[in-house]
Amino acid sequence: MLLDFHGCPLLIKADLLLARLSDAARAAGAEIIGAHAHDFAAKDGATVIVMLAESHISAHTWPEHNAVAIDVFLCGEAKIDRALASLHTSFRPKNEHLVRHLRGAGCN
Repeated sequence: MLLDFHGCPLLIKADLLLARLSDAARAAGAEIIGAHAHDFAAKDGATVIVMLAESHISAHTWPEHNAVAIDVFLCGEAKIDRALASLHTSFRPKNEHLVRHLRGAGCN
């Protein structure tokens, strides 16, 4: 699932963004196996990736535009709709663009 959230009050600091993505992973029932977070200079936003046994959740913020781009890749028993609900609660976007893409459709 690819999400673009706009018009949301953003957290610029990577550690707070990491907490939001980790909450979404736990809400989905995913197992967190690692994470990396990076703050850019001053008010330039952050990039975070939460590595999961079921794949990953990542995000990059643009605080000057009140925007965040989030990628949610899950497989197995993880519930992507629960992750989405958690992200909505955390970011409270005024506008969003959501794309669902089925991965591995041709794999047997």
